[in-house]
Parts: sequence; structure tokens; C-alpha cells
Amino acid sequence: MRRPLVVSRRKSAEKHFSVFCLSLTVAFFLTTGCVERTIVIESEPPGATVWINEQRLGIAPVTHEFITHGRYKFRLEKKGFRELTVRESVKAPIYQWIPLDFVFEYLVPIHFEDRHLFRYRLTPQPPAERLTIEVPADVKETVAQLQHPDPEKRRLACIALARWRDPTTAEAVLTATHDPDPRVRAMALEAWRGIQGEKALERLLEALHHDSVPLVRWQAAIELEALGNPNAVPGLIEALKDREALVRTGAAEALKGIADPRSAQPLIRSLRDRDTAVRRAATEGLGKIGDRTAVPALTRVLRHHDFQTRRKAVEALAKIKDPASGPALVRTFTDWDPKIRSMATEALIGFGDERVVPLLIRRLGGLKPWTRWHAAQVLGGLKNPRAIEPLKRAHRREPNETARDIMAQALQSIGERP
Repeated sequence: MRRPLVVSRRKSAEKHFSVFCLSLTVAFFLTTGCVERTIVIESEPPGATVWINEQRLGIAPVTHEFITHGRYKFRLEKKGFRELTVRESVKAPIYQWIPLDFVFEYLVPIHFEDRHLFRYRLTPQPPAERLTIEVPADVKETVAQLQHPDPEKRRLACIALARWRDPTTAEAVLTATHDPDPRVRAMALEAWRGIQGEKALERLLEALHHDSVPLVRWQAAIELEALGNPNAVPGLIEALKDREALVRTGAAEALKGIADPRSAQPLIRSLRDRDTAVRRAATEGLGKIGDRTAVPALTRVLRHHDFQTRRKAVEALAKIKDPASGPALVRTFTDWDPKIRSMATEALIGFGDERVVPLLIRRLGGLKPWTRWHAAQVLGGLKNPRAIEPLKRAHRREPNETARDIMAQALQSIGERP
């Protein structure tokens, strides 16, 4: 006679256990981790002006949030001290290797700090250097070092000549751009650009297309970016087809820095590049150019497997400010990445386009709580009266406390009470 009661209790226990497991799963995914990537540059003494890839960053100590690991060029300058130029490789830790980066970004509920610290001691200028603007007396000796059999001494000579930027050394530096050692050629290109300015364009383009070593071609692209001459754009566009990913990345970064409308279509094609760094640079570059023809391609990137690329796509669409991207941005409310959802929310509110209101109302019934609360945030920001009744109904049936509070705030911003 007691068997039905036992079976009933067993089913009840199994039901409660299933609910408990489901709650744990939901809690796990709601507390996803995060990776913060920063480059920190310190100088001794502090106060040096810092450039990264010839883009002024600020005064040391300085922190720079970055997206892509790889090679970076740092330059530090402080009055009374010799200028310092270094190249560093910012390597990805194992938890940032693809596809592990997705696991640690979304599935591990721990905050990771991918921090790369670089400290540099600046060398004081001798009194003779500080008190005169003339060319240092040992410039001839430095030029003579370009013929030294040790390639490291030739490279150091190029670094010194890049710092001095003395026009009388131009011929020797030009010769060094053809040095048999690629590290010397790379540094000579930097010196050549510093000495010649706009006149360096032709040699830099020649190195970009014809040098046999990817490092030198990459250096040429970086120097073209620093030059900022729009005449370099056709050559950089051609370099997007280079067989080496490092060179294509340098070309995409340079085109991003110059932001010329002619590079819009080539950068759109680079969104399909097999290298992650190239895709990220192309995505960011399209945002800086602001060409609306890139919107369809950028909305497709919102479905890309690399979350960093998706972030760059949202940033680019927010800068272009084309309301046509509204539906695609609303779809990002189902994305696992909270930063993508937040950026899309701000962009939609900034657009002020009320054509997305019906889409947002449908998202109030989404499966994930964050989908519902981001939809409510945008509806509150748009302040459209059509959203009042749907928000009230969604508020009444909302089981998630955070989403319910946001819906109440949205109603208040429109002028209603839940």
C-alpha cells in the first residue's frame, strides 16, 4: 500500500535535484570570467613620453589596454635623456591561445589579468649634448660603424642615427637599408624615415614589396603608418595580399592609422583573412574610416567565433552610426560576452532609431535574462511610448531580479511606473 507514496517521493526528490543542477548551471554561466589585457610601461626616472608603434600613448608610468598579442615598437623620450627605441614581443599566455581564450573568457568564473610590464632606464644626455643643438662630434664614427663586420654594431649605429636624424647621414643610412642583415635593414628604415620624412616614401614602399624578410616588410609598414602619407595607401593595400601574416597585419594596422576611404573595400576583404590579428585590425580600421558600405560585412563579423573580433565589429558599427546595423546589434543581446552586449546597448541608444523597437519588444521574452535586460535598457533609453505596456507585462512575469529592476528603471525613464 505504501509503494505509490515511495515512488511519489522519489520522483519529487529527482525533480528537486534536477532543478538544483539547473540552477547551478545557470549560476555558473552567469558568473563568467574575464581577461584584462594591459601593457604597462615604466621609465626610470618617471615622466618619459611614450609612443607605441609611433602612436603617442602618454607619460610614463602608463597603462595601455590592448587587443592583439605580437610585436610592438616602444619609444621613450624625456628632456635631458637620450631617446630610447625598443621592440618587444608581447606573448600570449597559454590561457589566451585559441581556442583556450574562449574557455577562460566565458567558462571559467575567474578574472584573469594578462599584464605585461616593461621597465626602461633612460640614459642621461652628457652636458655637451644638452647644451648644443649641433650634430654630435662622433657622428662620423657612428656612420663608420655601419661598415663594421658585427651586425649588432651596425644595428646600434642605425638606432643612434635614427635618434639624431642628421640629414648629412642620409646617404649612409640609405645604403644601410640594403644591409645583408635584416635587423640592420629594419632599423635603417626607421632612421631613413626620421631623416627624410616625406621623401622616405619611395624607399619604404620598395622595402614593403621587395624585401625577402617578413620582419623588414613589417617594419616598412610600421614606418609608413608613422609617416601618415596618403600616397602610401595603394602600396599598403597591395601588402594586404602578402604571403606572411605578420606583414598583412602591419599593412592593416597602417591603413587603420591613415584611415583613407580608398582602403575601405580592401579592408572589407581582409575581414575574411585567416589570421586573427589581420581581421581585428581590418575591423577597427573600417570603424575609423566610417564608410557605410562596410556595414553589411561588419554585421556578419558579429557572428565570428573570435570574441575580440566581435568586440571590434561592435565598436566599428558604433562609430559608423548607421541605423541599418540596428537589427544585427539587437541580435548580439544573446552573445556570451557581456562587453559586446553593453557596447551594442550604448550604440543602439546613441542611434536613437525607433525602428528597432518591435525587435526589442520581442527580445523582452528572450530565454537568457541578460537578453531581456539589455532590451529593456535600450527601450528605456529610446523612451518610446510603444514600449510601456510590453515592459509592464514583462516586468510582471520576470523571474530574474536584475532584469526586473532594469525593466522598472526603463519604465521610469519613459515616465511610467511598473
